[in-house]
Amino acid sequence: MDESDDAIVYDIPDPRVERAKADFIRHEKIRAASHEALEAAGLERAPLRGKRSKGMGTLERRGSVWVARWQVRGVRYSRSTGTARRDLAEEKLLEWTAPFRIRNELERLSMWQGKIDGVRRECRRLEDLQPAMRIEEAYKAYLMHPECTVSATSKRSEFSQVRYGFFVAFMRRRHPAVRELREVTPEHAKDFLENGLARKSGATRNDVLCLMRRIWRTLADSPYARLVANPWEKIKRVPVLSVRRRELSADELVRIFQMADGEMRFLFLVGIYTGLRLGDCALLEWANVNLMRGFISVVPRKTAKKTGMRVLIPIHGVLREALRELRKRNTANSQYVLPEIANLYTTHLGRLSFAIHQVFRACGIDTDIPAPDSGRRRSVVGFHSLRHTFVSLSANAGAPLAVVQSLVGHANIDMTRHYFHESLPALKGAVAAIPDITGAAAADSSVPPQYVMDIVEKIENLSSAAELRFLRRHISRLLKHRMVPVIA
Repeated sequence: MDESDDAIVYDIPDPRVERAKADFIRHEKIRAASHEALEAAGLERAPLRGKRSKGMGTLERRGSVWVARWQVRGVRYSRSTGTARRDLAEEKLLEWTAPFRIRNELERLSMWQGKIDGVRRECRRLEDLQPAMRIEEAYKAYLMHPECTVSATSKRSEFSQVRYGFFVAFMRRRHPAVRELREVTPEHAKDFLENGLARKSGATRNDVLCLMRRIWRTLADSPYARLVANPWEKIKRVPVLSVRRRELSADELVRIFQMADGEMRFLFLVGIYTGLRLGDCALLEWANVNLMRGFISVVPRKTAKKTGMRVLIPIHGVLREALRELRKRNTANSQYVLPEIANLYTTHLGRLSFAIHQVFRACGIDTDIPAPDSGRRRSVVGFHSLRHTFVSLSANAGAPLAVVQSLVGHANIDMTRHYFHESLPALKGAVAAIPDITGAAAADSSVPPQYVMDIVEKIENLSSAAELRFLRRHISRLLKHRMVPVIA
């Protein structure tokens, strides 16, 4: 035989090799299926042959039957599978050891969770050693926060910044050691409300409390502030005895019109005959006035961002003549109906408010009274009283409240009722309008003459010594001419 005959390889199939290949393929399929089951249960993969993971157990052949053995916490377990097939024995071993492996997995995860919590506590401790947001930095951070709905240039923001400044000054004076926002406790908060705002009214203290709650809630997720709790959350509001602004009488309106001069007189006319707020009256533009159709169409500044609802107000005859005179005076083609008042409102609002109160005082009208819940005086008469007067005069003249609500732009009719002040003649007239059911046509002597009712109304609305002197002179004049009858 030559060298080529030695290189010949004879491929003769061996039955034992084929059986080994078949067993290997079958075992691989079983292992893949078991791996998929473990992954579905969230357990760790482990090989079925060779070295096993902890808790997987092992198989030993005893005679023709496979016996499963495993150990858990030092306790050894042994159990016969009852089968001579290795694949079925592997399945039973996995089934029996599954609860122990799940328990081991849970303990392992719990151990890692404890380690994670410990690392977090250490990180928090190290962060606490770093400086956090200071008290004087909080308001600026509050305005810059994405969840803050207050504009930094609005009047509301200016008032809020002043009130937060009260808190900053109080903490520097009373608690100088507390410098960071997270160090403020409920005791500090109560001390500020009770002592720092002791001379403020209950309404102001409640407003400051709401402001502080908003600031702490907004900065709760700030990583720089690192707030643990809100010290203002559980503090209760102060009970407040509300003092309503009153409407102005016809005599007071006449005195105001006679006392005011220049654009101030026209400002009062716009407020009386439109019921608009001070900002809307001061910044009223000619684009919103239609003298030909006789309407003023304006979106109130207070509700422009919330609802954007436009109010349509008919122009009163007196106001129409005043607006025509102002249009003739508008030689500079200003966009504002009252350019001087508009400039004063946008640049020096305090001066404008002071000038308005000076007009009230010159007319002998007290603008404030002692508040029942504090020693401070509360304002009951101001430019906003013209809005109350507009609502009351319109409603007492017979206009439905729904119509008045549309004129003043209230969101609901309950607010219109709050502005409505029933006059005594209107109430007596409503009672007198009830028909007589007795059949007798006798005159009702319980209703006094109109001028007596006016005197009674003046007595109820007395707000100054000047008004009292005026009323005494009026009664003396009526008694002199014997115009007041004796009412039993």
